[in-house]
Amino acid sequence: MTSSAPDLIRRLRAPGYLIMAVTSILPLIDLLMAISPMHLGTVMWRFGAVGLISSAVGAPLLVLTLVYALALLSGDRKVVITVGVIAAVVALLMIVGAGSFTLDALQMKSRVNPAALDKFKGASALALLKLVVMGIASIVLAVSAFRSARLSKRETVRATRPNATLIVGQSAPKAGIPERADVTT
Repeated sequence: MTSSAPDLIRRLRAPGYLIMAVTSILPLIDLLMAISPMHLGTVMWRFGAVGLISSAVGAPLLVLTLVYALALLSGDRKVVITVGVIAAVVALLMIVGAGSFTLDALQMKSRVNPAALDKFKGASALALLKLVVMGIASIVLAVSAFRSARLSKRETVRATRPNATLIVGQSAPKAGIPERADVTT
């Protein structure tokens, strides 16, 4: 039994999207349960919550990248755009989270036991690094998804008008009939 690549991709789409959605949503629900109830006005809660988020965002971002790959292979332009929007939101949250985490870490530093200060600084630096790296990775994914969506739109237009030229959308000259050349002597 041999199947063509497009047929295999078509059969993989539904289970792939479903498994990837569950794989990324369930850990996010676990994270929300871990940081509940929310106390946005408390520095200790914000510091801990953003620290947990910095450790938990990697796997869902990897799954989002796999969704993007499947959407590209199957030609799902709407899914590619959705991936771009989600990645842009994640990037924004990571950048805002990095700023908030830095300020909260500076406030928390005075409350830390001097014997544990080096460990606190190391853990804070690692969490901040995770936030920044995941923010940059999300930006790269969002830009790639939006560019891919734009390119797929162009390819769709070209496929519907195969004789259109790139310059002004005029029909290309027919085979055997030379194009009129304006020659000034």
